[in-house]
Amino acid sequence: MLGLADNPFTPGAGLTPAYMGRRPKIERALLRLLNAVRKNSSGAHAALLFGPRGNGKTVLLNWFERQANGADDGEPVAVVRFSSRDLADTGRMSEAIDKAAAQWASGWQRLGRLFAGAAIAVPPFTLRVAGRGERLASAWRTWLEKGKGPLLLTVDEAHVSEPLALGDFLDAAQIAGRSRPLAVVLAGTPGVITTLLDSRSSFWSRFTTLRIGLLDDNAARAVLAEPFRMAGIGADADAAATLAEAADNYPYFLQINGEAAWDAVAATERTSLAMEHVPAVLEAADAQRRMYYSHRHAEFRRRNQAALARDVALAFRSAPDGTLATNELTRLLERHGDSPADLEDFLAANGYIWQNEDGSAWTPGIPSLMDYMVELTEA
Repeated sequence: MLGLADNPFTPGAGLTPAYMGRRPKIERALLRLLNAVRKNSSGAHAALLFGPRGNGKTVLLNWFERQANGADDGEPVAVVRFSSRDLADTGRMSEAIDKAAAQWASGWQRLGRLFAGAAIAVPPFTLRVAGRGERLASAWRTWLEKGKGPLLLTVDEAHVSEPLALGDFLDAAQIAGRSRPLAVVLAGTPGVITTLLDSRSSFWSRFTTLRIGLLDDNAARAVLAEPFRMAGIGADADAAATLAEAADNYPYFLQINGEAAWDAVAATERTSLAMEHVPAVLEAADAQRRMYYSHRHAEFRRRNQAALARDVALAFRSAPDGTLATNELTRLLERHGDSPADLEDFLAANGYIWQNEDGSAWTPGIPSLMDYMVELTEA
């Protein structure tokens, strides 16, 4: 019998679920980068994971760090994860890099994740911290002198980094990579592009750019079904497909629906997830989804852009194929007065809209969120 404490679904910020929605193309690109570093290929290898909130960037970053640590085949790679606050404090950056170097020098072969320390309050960012360059140079010298083997540096939530601090970090990594195998992986919302443009570093423009959007149908259904199967419990294919569609294939909503599905099966003491559970699951999950919607609506209200959210949603709703060409979106944004580019950045950074790979068209980030915006704004 299933128990509530056994629930393998993890709706939350960056929590790793029992089964991660697979993204083969992205996973191959990251493993290719890791393989190059393990082979002591010179130069600073780098990748950028970007996509709207809740699409699984942090979960994917966690998975990649485990691969680097030797979770699968291959020599372990030292990993240092930074937060945006760490980048604003060169002392914490130096300590983290020094610690990695010292542990490798003393013979450690499996480091696990190294954090730069407990989160601390950081005063409002300044454009330049006195002595930043010297302190960073010292940290990298320590690594180059004491470190053994390759190094992987990761930064989550990179979009909220102070741009010049992020630029200093990337420039230092590029220099260090000339003498030691090194990789950098950043993860952030689409707003990370603006942060990088303001960083005054050109290194990032040569990153391997990996877009983290909604899961495809098969991957989304597997996210719901596989945790049941892993526990020796059946999961009806139609039930999984219905719950995935109701979640818009959005990873965060998939975890919400999965958590409710697990509890529904436990409550009925059935041995499998079936279509009969679906109505109760959607009802139980609805409150969490609507709370999420209300938070997103509040963001638009704070920017006085609730009407913009409604108009964009209605435009997508009336589009024959559900997409808007970039020039069509620009014309719509021009009617809202502010700079169309700024409004486009705002919508994309919030995951309200998502651009296709060649930049020619846009799709809804989460279709059901747009429905909520229309419903609430018109009400």
